[in-house]
Amino acid sequence: MLNGISFNNVELDQDRLSKVVRIRYSDCERLSFQNLISGSPEGIMLVQISNDPTEDDNLVTNWIDYPDSSVNILGVTQLMINIKDLSFRWVRLAYIRTAGTGFVTTNFVLVKRYE
Repeated sequence: MLNGISFNNVELDQDRLSKVVRIRYSDCERLSFQNLISGSPEGIMLVQISNDPTEDDNLVTNWIDYPDSSVNILGVTQLMINIKDLSFRWVRLAYIRTAGTGFVTTNFVLVKRYE
């Protein structure tokens, strides 16, 4: 199991992209993002994925939205985004702001098969 933080008390006053997470293990099965949102932000949180053939997360440039992963954000909330199919190399969260402002902290867990 791999744990980490994608957003750490990041202000949602503009569009934001989380840290990039590499799916390093062929036996990884599930990924979960826990989002803790405060204030009065309005926008969309979604998962983006890539299969760019690089070892450097700074060189990943071809991102697509993971199907059915977008969640509307309207103020204070806690939400969980779960991904069961990990057939990609890279993943990140994107926040697309429409109005308001607030803060988000996102924790992720990457689970290997048989854990």
